[in-house]
Amino acid sequence: MASLFFTSDGIGGLYRISTDEDKASMGINEANYTVKQISNSDFQLIKNNTKYAELHGDTVSYTDKVIDFEDANALRSYLNQIKSELNSSIEGRPSNPMVTALSSYKDYIDTFDVNSLTYPLGKSWEKYCEDNSITYFNTLQIP
Repeated sequence: MASLFFTSDGIGGLYRISTDEDKASMGINEANYTVKQISNSDFQLIKNNTKYAELHGDTVSYTDKVIDFEDANALRSYLNQIKSELNSSIEGRPSNPMVTALSSYKDYIDTFDVNSLTYPLGKSWEKYCEDNSITYFNTLQIP
């Protein structure tokens, strides 16, 4: 099982996602969020950025998410955003149990040659990682 954390501000925006194994490492006070349990397969669709979850009342609905990178510059920009979030988490929470895995992902991004791909990519970066057996994190998983 996995969890979705939605804001409790009446809008119900998706704040974070987590596997049950990483839930404690996220440092989220569940009392401040609406937490919904979802299947591992639904979690994977959100993690690889092919679906987006929305909360309507008490029901979670899923919407197709289309992300494509037209060129290397677009992907480079996206990876720089991910690296920024990874850096903030790694530096701000050095004792977090997820730091080693987050650091490995950041190191992979640092050495990845965006010019090695054919564009348009035709999928999200996360789906590319999944398809190529690369350990990755969706930014919603970064504590």
